[in-house]
Amino acid sequence: MVNATKNRLNFIKSLIILQLTLMNDELKIYQQLRESQKQFVDAIRPFYLKQDWRLSPGEWSFREVAAHMATTEEECFKERVRLIASGQNPEFEYYLNDGRDFSHLDLEESIHKWRANREEIILDLKQLPDEAWENTGVHLTFGTIKLVDLLKIMLDHDLGHLQEMQPMIEGANSSS
Repeated sequence: MVNATKNRLNFIKSLIILQLTLMNDELKIYQQLRESQKQFVDAIRPFYLKQDWRLSPGEWSFREVAAHMATTEEECFKERVRLIASGQNPEFEYYLNDGRDFSHLDLEESIHKWRANREEIILDLKQLPDEAWENTGVHLTFGTIKLVDLLKIMLDHDLGHLQEMQPMIEGANSSS
């Protein structure tokens, strides 16, 4: 009887540790998403007065990059989080908005829209029951994905564009 009680207590302790680890991982991804967005915004915001500057003809301007980030967050990521969380096991194609005309959208307004959508996604995720995190969707490129996988894709999207912007930032700084 003592061993059974001891085993049960060890099992409960393991479950508590697992739950705390999962909560910690969840908090980490939220922090990473906020931090990657902050780094991006901090990098692009100084170019507000040069928001139409581009590295070369045919490349995106700062205005267009910011608008791309805001639009992708709203049309792609926010919708996909909602669909996966609902348990519908949706299918997704690779999302592209490269052919869109973002030239009329203000850089600062795009940043504001992107931040608001990111926070809305995070707040919605925090309210989900634990079992919703097991729901999946099927991405034609990435295969079966869970919500945590989608959040990692969001993070990769942020960091990929931040890295791509570095030559643009250097070029804009040297063209003063």
